[in-house]
Amino acid sequence: MDFGKTWQQKVIAPIGLYDLFFLDEKTWYLCGGNNSIYKTSNAGLTWNLLANVATSGQIIISVCFLDENNGFISGNGGSLMKTTNGGQSWNSAFTDNTSSHLTSIRFVNPLQGIVIGGNVQQNTSTVITTNDGGLTWAYDTSISTQRLYGFAECADKTITVVGIGGVIFNGVPGSFTDTLVAGIVENNPYDQNQQLIIYPNPANSNIITFHSSAPIGNINYLIHDSAGRLLKNEYSNNNQLDITSLPSGNYFITIPQKDKQLRTTLSIVK
Repeated sequence: MDFGKTWQQKVIAPIGLYDLFFLDEKTWYLCGGNNSIYKTSNAGLTWNLLANVATSGQIIISVCFLDENNGFISGNGGSLMKTTNGGQSWNSAFTDNTSSHLTSIRFVNPLQGIVIGGNVQQNTSTVITTNDGGLTWAYDTSISTQRLYGFAECADKTITVVGIGGVIFNGVPGSFTDTLVAGIVENNPYDQNQQLIIYPNPANSNIITFHSSAPIGNINYLIHDSAGRLLKNEYSNNNQLDITSLPSGNYFITIPQKDKQLRTTLSIVK
Protein backbone atom coordinates (compact mmCIF):
# COMPACT_ATOMS: atom_id res chain seq x y z
CA MET A 1 0.00 0.00 0.00
CA ASP A 2 1.22 3.51 -0.80
CA PHE A 3 -1.43 5.65 0.99
CA GLY A 4 -3.47 6.37 -2.13
CA LYS A 5 -0.67 7.26 -4.56
CA THR A 6 -1.74 4.46 -6.87
CA TRP A 7 -4.97 2.47 -7.14
CA GLN A 8 -5.98 -0.93 -8.48
CA GLN A 9 -9.49 -1.91 -9.47
CA LYS A 10 -11.00 -4.88 -7.63
CA VAL A 11 -14.26 -6.42 -8.84
CA ILE A 12 -15.74 -8.03 -5.76
CA ALA A 13 -19.18 -8.90 -7.10
CA PRO A 14 -21.55 -7.63 -9.82
CA ILE A 15 -23.50 -5.50 -7.33
CA GLY A 16 -23.60 -1.91 -6.12
CA LEU A 17 -21.38 -1.17 -3.11
CA TYR A 18 -22.64 1.30 -0.49
CA ASP A 19 -20.18 1.53 2.41
CA LEU A 20 -16.60 0.62 3.31
CA PHE A 21 -15.40 0.29 6.91
CA PHE A 22 -11.78 -0.11 8.08
CA LEU A 23 -11.42 -2.06 11.33
CA ASP A 24 -7.62 -1.97 11.16
CA GLU A 25 -4.87 -1.77 8.56
CA LYS A 26 -5.79 -5.08 6.91
CA THR A 27 -9.33 -5.90 8.07
CA TRP A 28 -12.00 -4.11 6.06
CA TYR A 29 -15.76 -4.60 5.53
CA LEU A 30 -18.08 -3.77 2.64
CA CYS A 31 -21.84 -3.79 2.28
CA GLY A 32 -23.63 -3.79 -1.04
CA GLY A 33 -26.51 -4.95 -3.18
CA ASN A 34 -28.48 -8.07 -2.28
CA ASN A 35 -27.77 -7.05 1.36
CA SER A 36 -24.33 -8.64 1.08
CA ILE A 37 -21.56 -8.15 3.66
CA TYR A 38 -17.97 -8.76 2.52
CA LYS A 39 -14.74 -8.94 4.50
CA THR A 40 -11.06 -8.79 3.63
CA SER A 41 -8.22 -9.70 6.00
CA ASN A 42 -5.40 -8.74 3.63
CA ALA A 43 -6.08 -5.08 2.85
CA GLY A 44 -8.39 -5.75 -0.07
CA LEU A 45 -6.40 -8.31 -2.04
CA THR A 46 -9.17 -10.88 -1.62
CA TRP A 47 -12.71 -10.61 -0.29
CA ASN A 48 -15.03 -13.20 1.28
CA LEU A 49 -18.81 -13.06 1.51
CA LEU A 50 -19.86 -13.12 5.16
CA ALA A 51 -23.62 -13.22 4.72
CA ASN A 52 -26.64 -12.17 2.71
CA VAL A 53 -28.71 -10.50 5.38
CA ALA A 54 -32.45 -11.20 5.30
CA THR A 55 -34.21 -7.88 5.96
CA SER A 56 -37.65 -8.28 4.37
CA GLY A 57 -36.89 -6.17 1.32
CA GLN A 58 -34.86 -3.52 3.13
CA ILE A 59 -31.47 -2.40 1.80
CA ILE A 60 -28.32 -2.38 3.95
CA ILE A 61 -26.30 0.74 3.20
CA SER A 62 -23.84 1.15 6.09
CA VAL A 63 -21.60 -1.21 8.06
CA CYS A 64 -19.45 -0.80 11.17
CA PHE A 65 -17.51 -3.26 13.36
CA LEU A 66 -16.17 -2.83 16.90
CA ASP A 67 -13.98 -5.93 16.59
CA GLU A 68 -13.99 -9.02 14.40
CA ASN A 69 -17.00 -10.45 16.24
CA ASN A 70 -19.25 -7.50 17.03
CA GLY A 71 -20.63 -5.36 14.23
CA PHE A 72 -23.64 -3.31 13.12
CA ILE A 73 -25.44 -2.56 9.86
CA SER A 74 -28.11 -0.01 9.04
CA GLY A 75 -30.30 0.72 6.05
CA ASN A 76 -33.61 1.89 4.70
CA GLY A 77 -36.90 1.23 6.42
CA GLY A 78 -35.28 2.01 9.78
CA SER A 79 -33.26 -1.20 9.89
CA LEU A 80 -30.46 -1.44 12.48
CA MET A 81 -28.98 -4.88 13.09
CA LYS A 82 -26.15 -6.44 15.10
CA THR A 83 -23.88 -9.47 14.84
CA THR A 84 -21.89 -11.08 17.64
CA ASN A 85 -20.34 -13.85 15.54
CA GLY A 86 -18.40 -11.96 12.91
CA GLY A 87 -21.29 -11.43 10.54
CA GLN A 88 -22.50 -15.02 10.18
CA SER A 89 -25.90 -14.09 11.60
CA TRP A 90 -27.66 -10.81 12.34
CA ASN A 91 -30.42 -9.76 14.74
CA SER A 92 -32.39 -6.55 15.18
CA ALA A 93 -30.66 -4.05 17.49
CA PHE A 94 -33.30 -1.30 17.40
CA THR A 95 -36.75 -0.79 15.94
CA ASP A 96 -37.17 2.59 14.24
CA ASN A 97 -40.83 3.37 13.64
CA THR A 98 -40.21 6.45 11.48
CA SER A 99 -39.45 4.51 8.26
CA SER A 100 -36.22 6.48 7.96
CA HIS A 101 -33.27 5.67 5.75
CA LEU A 102 -30.48 5.06 8.28
CA THR A 103 -27.64 5.98 5.97
CA SER A 104 -24.56 5.88 8.18
CA ILE A 105 -23.41 4.18 11.38
CA ARG A 106 -20.11 4.66 13.21
CA PHE A 107 -18.59 4.38 16.69
CA VAL A 108 -16.23 7.07 17.98
CA ASN A 109 -15.05 4.81 20.80
CA PRO A 110 -16.01 1.32 22.05
CA LEU A 111 -19.04 2.69 23.91
CA GLN A 112 -20.38 5.66 21.95
CA GLY A 113 -21.98 5.11 18.56
CA ILE A 114 -24.25 7.12 16.29
CA VAL A 115 -26.64 6.32 13.43
CA ILE A 116 -27.99 9.11 11.22
CA GLY A 117 -30.56 9.27 8.45
CA GLY A 118 -33.93 10.68 7.69
CA ASN A 119 -37.28 10.36 6.00
CA VAL A 120 -36.99 11.50 2.37
CA GLN A 121 -40.71 12.15 1.87
CA GLN A 122 -41.12 14.12 5.09
CA ASN A 123 -37.66 15.77 4.91
CA THR A 124 -36.95 14.97 8.56
CA SER A 125 -33.85 13.70 10.33
CA THR A 126 -33.32 10.67 12.53
CA VAL A 127 -30.43 10.33 14.98
CA ILE A 128 -30.00 7.21 17.10
CA THR A 129 -27.17 6.89 19.62
CA THR A 130 -25.72 4.42 22.09
CA ASN A 131 -23.49 4.93 25.12
CA ASP A 132 -23.04 1.28 26.06
CA GLY A 133 -21.40 -0.27 23.02
CA GLY A 134 -24.64 -0.94 21.17
CA LEU A 135 -26.44 -2.89 23.87
CA THR A 136 -29.17 -0.25 23.89
CA TRP A 137 -30.04 2.54 21.44
CA ALA A 138 -32.24 5.62 21.78
CA TYR A 139 -33.34 8.59 19.69
CA ASP A 140 -31.08 11.61 20.15
CA THR A 141 -33.29 14.69 20.34
CA SER A 142 -30.38 17.15 20.68
CA ILE A 143 -30.34 17.26 16.86
CA SER A 144 -33.61 18.40 15.31
CA THR A 145 -33.41 19.46 11.70
CA GLN A 146 -34.01 18.34 8.12
CA ARG A 147 -32.32 15.32 6.56
CA LEU A 148 -28.75 14.59 7.61
CA TYR A 149 -26.08 13.44 5.17
CA GLY A 150 -22.96 12.49 7.10
CA PHE A 151 -20.69 12.93 10.08
CA ALA A 152 -17.05 12.65 11.08
CA GLU A 153 -15.02 12.29 14.26
CA CYS A 154 -12.98 15.39 15.11
CA ALA A 155 -9.53 15.52 16.68
CA ASP A 156 -11.05 16.46 20.06
CA LYS A 157 -13.16 13.24 20.01
CA THR A 158 -16.39 15.08 19.29
CA ILE A 159 -18.62 14.39 16.28
CA THR A 160 -19.58 16.86 13.56
CA VAL A 161 -22.87 16.13 11.77
CA VAL A 162 -23.89 17.86 8.53
CA GLY A 163 -27.15 17.96 6.60
CA ILE A 164 -29.48 19.66 4.18
CA GLY A 165 -29.77 23.44 4.39
CA GLY A 166 -26.15 23.82 5.49
CA VAL A 167 -26.72 22.68 9.08
CA ILE A 168 -23.68 21.68 11.11
CA PHE A 169 -23.94 20.17 14.60
CA ASN A 170 -21.04 19.30 16.87
CA GLY A 171 -20.90 17.37 20.13
CA VAL A 172 -21.20 13.89 21.56
CA PRO A 173 -24.17 11.48 21.58
CA GLY A 174 -26.95 13.08 23.58
CA SER A 175 -25.42 16.56 23.54
CA PHE A 176 -25.11 18.23 20.13
CA THR A 177 -25.17 21.97 19.47
CA ASP A 178 -25.75 23.88 16.25
CA THR A 179 -22.38 25.39 15.29
CA LEU A 180 -23.84 27.47 12.46
CA VAL A 181 -27.03 29.39 13.13
CA ALA A 182 -30.19 28.14 11.43
CA GLY A 183 -31.65 30.12 8.54
CA ILE A 184 -28.61 29.87 6.31
CA VAL A 185 -29.06 30.46 2.59
CA GLU A 186 -26.76 28.15 0.65
CA ASN A 187 -25.21 29.52 -2.50
CA ASN A 188 -23.30 28.33 -5.53
CA PRO A 189 -20.16 30.51 -5.82
CA TYR A 190 -20.27 30.19 -9.63
CA ASP A 191 -23.92 31.14 -10.12
CA GLN A 192 -24.26 34.90 -10.67
CA ASN A 193 -27.95 34.75 -9.70
CA GLN A 194 -27.14 33.68 -6.16
CA GLN A 195 -26.91 36.15 -3.27
CA LEU A 196 -23.28 35.68 -2.24
CA ILE A 197 -20.37 35.08 -4.59
CA ILE A 198 -16.72 34.63 -3.62
CA TYR A 199 -13.88 34.98 -6.11
CA PRO A 200 -11.40 33.71 -6.91
CA ASN A 201 -12.71 30.36 -5.80
CA PRO A 202 -10.65 28.20 -5.45
CA ALA A 203 -8.35 30.88 -4.04
CA ASN A 204 -4.56 30.87 -4.15
CA SER A 205 -3.98 34.43 -2.90
CA ASN A 206 -4.19 36.14 0.49
CA ILE A 207 -7.16 38.37 -0.40
CA ILE A 208 -10.51 37.30 -1.83
CA THR A 209 -13.41 39.47 -2.98
CA PHE A 210 -17.09 38.88 -2.34
CA HIS A 211 -20.14 40.16 -4.18
CA SER A 212 -23.70 40.19 -2.89
CA SER A 213 -26.90 40.86 -4.83
CA ALA A 214 -28.00 43.18 -2.01
CA PRO A 215 -25.86 45.97 -0.51
CA ILE A 216 -24.64 44.99 2.92
CA GLY A 217 -22.13 47.76 3.72
CA ASN A 218 -19.63 47.19 6.52
CA ILE A 219 -20.20 43.48 7.01
CA ASN A 220 -19.42 40.98 9.71
CA TYR A 221 -18.17 37.74 8.24
CA LEU A 222 -17.53 34.35 9.85
CA ILE A 223 -15.24 31.65 8.50
CA HIS A 224 -15.61 28.05 9.72
CA ASP A 225 -13.50 25.07 8.76
CA SER A 226 -14.98 21.82 7.45
CA ALA A 227 -15.35 20.52 11.03
CA GLY A 228 -17.49 23.52 12.00
CA ARG A 229 -14.83 25.30 14.08
CA LEU A 230 -14.98 29.11 13.99
CA LEU A 231 -11.67 30.48 12.65
CA LYS A 232 -12.50 34.10 11.89
CA ASN A 233 -15.12 36.56 13.15
CA GLU A 234 -14.18 39.91 11.57
CA TYR A 235 -15.51 42.92 9.66
CA SER A 236 -14.89 44.23 6.14
CA ASN A 237 -15.92 47.53 4.52
CA ASN A 238 -14.33 47.02 1.11
CA ASN A 239 -15.85 43.72 -0.08
CA GLN A 240 -12.57 41.93 0.56
CA LEU A 241 -11.63 39.20 3.02
CA ASP A 242 -8.12 38.51 4.31
CA ILE A 243 -7.37 34.76 4.27
CA THR A 244 -3.60 35.02 4.80
CA SER A 245 -3.70 32.93 7.98
CA LEU A 246 -5.77 30.10 6.51
CA PRO A 247 -4.04 27.00 5.12
CA SER A 248 -5.22 25.04 2.09
CA GLY A 249 -8.60 23.42 2.65
CA ASN A 250 -12.37 23.85 2.41
CA TYR A 251 -14.23 26.49 4.39
CA PHE A 252 -17.70 27.95 5.00
CA ILE A 253 -18.11 31.73 4.78
CA THR A 254 -21.15 33.16 6.54
CA ILE A 255 -22.46 36.75 6.55
CA PRO A 256 -25.12 37.25 9.25
CA GLN A 257 -28.04 39.51 8.33
CA LYS A 258 -31.12 40.65 10.18
CA ASP A 259 -33.50 37.88 9.15
CA LYS A 260 -31.21 35.32 7.56
CA GLN A 261 -27.64 34.43 6.84
CA LEU A 262 -25.79 34.39 3.54
CA ARG A 263 -23.44 31.49 3.16
CA THR A 264 -21.17 29.93 0.57
CA THR A 265 -18.17 27.64 0.42
CA LEU A 266 -14.53 28.51 -0.29
CA SER A 267 -11.64 26.31 -1.34
CA ILE A 268 -8.10 27.52 -0.65
CA VAL A 269 -5.17 26.08 -2.58
CA LYS A 270 -1.78 27.54 -1.67
